[in-house]
Amino acid sequence: MLVAGGPGPLYLLHGNEPLLIDRAAGLISRSVTGGTGAGLNEQVFSGEDSDAREIAIAASAYPMLGDRRLVVVKDAEKIRDTGPLVSYVADPSPTTTAVFISPKPDFRQKFFQALKEKAFLLECRTPYDDRIGAWIESEVRDAGKNISSDAVELLRLTAGRSLSEIGNELEKLYTFVGEKKDLSRDDVAAVVGVSREFNIFDLQRALGELDTPRALGIVYKMLDRGENMAGCIAQMTHYFGKLWLLAGGSAAGAPEAAALLGVKPFFVKEYLGAAGRYPPGKLEGCFIALRDADRKLKTSDGTPRQIMTLLMYRIAQIENSYAGA
Repeated sequence: MLVAGGPGPLYLLHGNEPLLIDRAAGLISRSVTGGTGAGLNEQVFSGEDSDAREIAIAASAYPMLGDRRLVVVKDAEKIRDTGPLVSYVADPSPTTTAVFISPKPDFRQKFFQALKEKAFLLECRTPYDDRIGAWIESEVRDAGKNISSDAVELLRLTAGRSLSEIGNELEKLYTFVGEKKDLSRDDVAAVVGVSREFNIFDLQRALGELDTPRALGIVYKMLDRGENMAGCIAQMTHYFGKLWLLAGGSAAGAPEAAALLGVKPFFVKEYLGAAGRYPPGKLEGCFIALRDADRKLKTSDGTPRQIMTLLMYRIAQIENSYAGA
């Protein structure tokens, strides 16, 4: 990201993951300032509130009491009348590093076309589901700690897909465990506010084992805690999607299954066992039952307790030969 000999003149950081954008911007800033802070040589603009000419003038100015200036423009897609910046990007100041940040730039516009041609572009997006577990492990290692495989999976299931949200939960987790080096599933459960015995992680396991009474009990406990059942259905759909991948028979063994699912080998036996109980015909019926339950929840067609009870029984009663709604 940094050119030989130091930071480059132009950067565009874009994507849907604020945490990665913040870290990339911090790395660029430290390379400009040497980690001491830019002081008089740093200006931060908001694209919504700033004039393009004002930004271009700031980027063209000479550094004061230093070698380089740092100009950061947030929400760059909101800049109006970008003509002065298009001209600046065509011939940027050699003593300024200008960082433009946008969650969703429109590369049809002249300004972003110019940046695409001249700037270093870095897309900061949320990783695919099969990469999030590895990201969590990497973050924990960087913090000087270890985390168990089942703790990683529980955190992935309960903290959402946003790295910012997961990062916030990790910070809470570090505070909670203090000097403790090894982070367990119980630690994660305590921090994210889920019961050790009753959460989506255990619901998936009960469904995978076709244990309807236990699945119902877990669902009722989750309802009593006020958990969002639409989110629960989304997680169940994701779980059955993994079983669908295994149903194709493309995984000849545990290593292949782990790679296919994007999970740790620790969980493969459980997934393979569940896949054996959910052949393709039954999975098709499960997806339709989940779709129907999601629609009912969103249209208030029954109480969440009624809808989820019916869903559990529908899943239990679906046959492999399922052929329609």
